[in-house]
This record gives sequence, structure tokens and C-alpha cells, in this order.
Amino acid sequence: MQSEVSTYLHYMGSENVRSRDLDLKEGINGAMRRLRNSQFVLACQCVVSGSHITLIDSQRRSFSKRLFPLSSIVYCEQDQDVFAFITNKDKIHVCHVFTKMGKCDIDAVCQAILMRSKQSSNP
Repeated sequence: MQSEVSTYLHYMGSENVRSRDLDLKEGINGAMRRLRNSQFVLACQCVVSGSHITLIDSQRRSFSKRLFPLSSIVYCEQDQDVFAFITNKDKIHVCHVFTKMGKCDIDAVCQAILMRSKQSSNP
């Protein structure tokens, strides 16, 4: 059984990736630009397990827990201190954007998501 990867991040928010975006990379980069300076910031714990990503709102300001099945992750990107992934549910792509919080290891989270989402799509 695979171990969990966990870190604390600032959740900047989410937005739909419009169909006019030519590809997912452009969509995620656009969302990163728009949300990078957001006033809406939540301190969250991000846990990547064998089957899903769990976000836990540390202060319970917006939600207590959100689950994202790894099978719904269609793209993941890291840009310096900003990290994002795109989920697909019912043909709607939503980009979720995060920034570093303290000495978190964004690289480990991004790599865990990429590795485990590929495994979940290839049973």
C-alpha cells in the first residue's frame, strides 16, 4: 500500500477552465495568473493518498473537507511557488490553485498527484 503525501498550502480558489482555452496548459496558466493575487486565501492541508486528494480547511472558514478522486485529475502544473490541478466532472473542467505555505514541499505533492493519477487511469 502506498503512503500518503501531505503538506500545508494556501488555497487561492478555483475557476472553470473555459472551452475556448486551446489546451489544459493554457487554461491552468490563465487560472494561475488570475488567482495568484486573490484576496481569498485559505490555509489548507493537502493529502494525496492512493485514490484521492483531500483538502482540509484548517480554519473551517469555507469548508471542512473536500475530496477529489485521482481519476478526475486531468492535468497538474507547478510554476515556482504556485501549484494547480484540473479536475473533470461531467465534462466541466475546474482548476484549483494553491501557493506555498511556509516550507511545504509542492514538488512532492505535484509528483504524487501525477504518479497516482496515472496509476488510477491504468488499472
